[in-house]
Amino acid sequence: MKKYSDEELAKIVKLLINKKFDSADKILSTFNSNIKRKFKSFHKRKLIDNEIEIGSLKIANDIYSDLGRITIEFIKTKLSKELIDKSYFQGIELDEYMDYLNELATELVKDLLQVKYNYIKKQIKKKK
Repeated sequence: MKKYSDEELAKIVKLLINKKFDSADKILSTFNSNIKRKFKSFHKRKLIDNEIEIGSLKIANDIYSDLGRITIEFIKTKLSKELIDKSYFQGIELDEYMDYLNELATELVKDLLQVKYNYIKKQIKKKK
């Protein structure tokens, strides 16, 4: 058992994000249907597969370049209060919480995708 501060736990999550999503292709493969669905929603026309693939890869590249926006401070606000308290006061076996930390890393990137989608959608509405 080892004691971890919320900052140390957040750094672990940040490392997991950087490891799991170290390229736009990995982001695209993880969130493929989500990205494609969001990309198609931007267009009134029925797109061909090639257009969808190119557009989806562009979105994945944008998400990849924005991963730095997921900061240690932000991650700290998303960590479970119970986990923070337990790891700080009693100590934890990190292996027991790796599934949780991996899920959190994935959720944070998914949230970034949603923020990007909302921003693009807002920009499209402004142009109308």
